[in-house]
Amino acid sequence: MLPRWSLMALHVANRVACTKVEGPFERYALWVAGCAIRCPGCCNPDLFDKDRGVATPTKALVDEILRAQRQHRVEGLTVVGGEPLDQLPALTELCQRLRRRAPTVGILVFTGYELEQFPDAVSLRSLLAVVDTVVDGPFRAQLKEPPGGRRYLGSTNQRLRHQTARYADPRLWRGPNGAEIHLRNDGSVHACGHPDQVRVALRALRTPAG
Repeated sequence: MLPRWSLMALHVANRVACTKVEGPFERYALWVAGCAIRCPGCCNPDLFDKDRGVATPTKALVDEILRAQRQHRVEGLTVVGGEPLDQLPALTELCQRLRRRAPTVGILVFTGYELEQFPDAVSLRSLLAVVDTVVDGPFRAQLKEPPGGRRYLGSTNQRLRHQTARYADPRLWRGPNGAEIHLRNDGSVHACGHPDQVRVALRALRTPAG
């Protein structure tokens, strides 16, 4: 149970109200800033620095997610990074608030830590109690997930750690990867999805028509 006065903030770099390439079904996706692991070959090295993010209250983020659920019928939330577990207290508060206000929304978290090796097991249990699936393990470029392998995952050492049955069906993790290009209100572009597909999409975007 959250204390009534508790209101933390996550350092958020990007967010997309509705995407189909950051986990099963249509999702609200949230990229946090800051990563202590810094895997070689990471597809988001620009998010290693926590200062690349904006401190955003967890309540405001939950309000956004619920708006996305109403407007776009998103099935769940995906949290990626950066490294979400480097902001474990605020991440836990976000997921607890969302679970309390919208128990039907699924929660998926990607982390480069191996859960057994995470130094704060007690705090981690509070997060695991309110999420549906965690993808854990560092990205290993030499173990890159092959074409036709598991969808959404970067390398074969990464594991699907299902805390509920919601995303446990292996069929949800099969199929082609994809990419999306999102145009922000300020005119900037945000690309998300599988890194290989993102590179293809960005090259196409830069190619003059005609």
